[in-house]
Order: sequence, then structure tokens, then C-alpha cells
Amino acid sequence: MEGIKSVDLMVMVLSTEKNKLNSAIDNLSRVNESFTSKLDAKGKAVVVNQNFPTINEVLFGAPGEINSSVLYNKAAVKESIDIVNGSLVSRYQPDIVMHEEMLALNDATRGYEAAIKMFNLYKEMSGKSLTIGKS
Repeated sequence: MEGIKSVDLMVMVLSTEKNKLNSAIDNLSRVNESFTSKLDAKGKAVVVNQNFPTINEVLFGAPGEINSSVLYNKAAVKESIDIVNGSLVSRYQPDIVMHEEMLALNDATRGYEAAIKMFNLYKEMSGKSLTIGKS
């Protein structure tokens, strides 16, 4: 079996980190949203990686296609009850904790920056290997 190509590995890492950034930003943007129907509330955005390779699969071959996507956890919705004009009204909000999402955003930003640095180093090394071949 053939290992995963370095470019494919970088694309996979960049895609995953981009999804982590997007989910943290999406969650932070929806902290104060509320809905009258539980079906309307999206829930908390989470990143799901499918077939993410182990180190052995990176070196010796990975089974199947690797996917990273953002899904919404409908179970992560909290209910609150408000009094509007003397009657009780249920409100539904995504169960998002602000400081956890800020930490997730910080981690995703650092991960994305590291992936970009890895990509730039790869380009630089590839360019240098071409100049070595010309000598």
C-alpha cells in the first residue's frame, strides 16, 4: 500500500482546521439566538472527521476517503421559559458556552496558522529541491 501524499495530508489538515474555525465562529455568532420552536434551533456546530488516518495509515496507506465536515448537534439545544404578556412562552437556544467557544476559536486559529506554515515550508523545500537538481 502507498502512503498518503504530503500534499493530500496538508489539504486534509487545512480543511479540518478551516471547519474548526467555521464552527467556532458560527457558534459564537449564534450565542444569543433564540427560537420559539425546537425544530428551528440548529444546535451547536461540531466538526466531524470521518476516516481520519492514524500515523500508520499516513505512512503505509489509508483506507477510504477522508472527510471533515461541520454538523449541527440538534440535541445541544436548551430550553428556557419566558413570560410574555402574562403567559409562559418556551424559547430554545443552542447550548453554547461562550468561553468554551472562545478557546475553540483560539485553538482552531493556531491550528490553521500551523497548517499554513507547514504548507509554506513544503513549497519552500520543493523549490529548493528543484534548484539542487539544476546544480
